[in-house]
Amino acid sequence: MRYAFLLSLLLPSAVAAQSNQRGRGSAGQFGAGISIVPQAVVAPDVPVLEGLPHAVKTGLTVYVSAMLPLDSVGRVVGAGDLAAETRQAISNLAAVMRAARGVPGDVVRAIVYVRDLTPEKVAIVRTAVLDGLDRAAPPALTVVGVSALAVPGADVAIEATAQLRGEFPDRSRDRRP
Repeated sequence: MRYAFLLSLLLPSAVAAQSNQRGRGSAGQFGAGISIVPQAVVAPDVPVLEGLPHAVKTGLTVYVSAMLPLDSVGRVVGAGDLAAETRQAISNLAAVMRAARGVPGDVVRAIVYVRDLTPEKVAIVRTAVLDGLDRAAPPALTVVGVSALAVPGADVAIEATAQLRGEFPDRSRDRRP
């Protein structure tokens, strides 16, 4: 009975404190200072279309634009070798994930666009994605055949969605391709 009385005294003050905290965080933040306002993410060594970010981060979710197999000056890496192109696109994806304060293992969904898709190309892409991301917890993967990509000579592009596990990720999950 005594505990019920104490609970009835403490519960209203706990609810009031909680609602005050929500009021302070409602201007674009939740949790421990994590912003829910969309933030542009740009990785320094990955080519970007002028005026557009590599990714947009909202809270702990990162939406990554399609990564192409380009080096830091915009040349196609491994042209004609789908495995090499896919590894480079994943390397660019990993750089963007690090710029978003995450790691490649945070990717939960990937869509791979492959020019002139065949079953053999699907196998090559699947292997490269598993090797470059987290093989223990692979992302949901969709492979889509296309007739052309935005950059002449490129045969692959990878778009991704990631769910960060916190603002300060566990670096033991950081797999650098």
